[in-house]
Amino acid sequence: MDGARGCQAYVVNVSPQEPDTVWVTEIWRSAEDHEASLAARGVRELVERATPLLAGPPERTELTPLGGAGLGP
Repeated sequence: MDGARGCQAYVVNVSPQEPDTVWVTEIWRSAEDHEASLAARGVRELVERATPLLAGPPERTELTPLGGAGLGP
């Protein structure tokens, strides 16, 4: 997601206690920027390759950042 318009952070994490669980933290400037990123070249193919590796459907939690280092104004 490096260079994706509106992507302020994209971090892939694993837990030492649950190495088979992957957490992806994304921060987008807007819902529209996130939606547009899904139409970017190669993204659909990447999602299709990753889907069979999942034990189930991804869970999604939407949050509203109130502030923090690196988020900008």
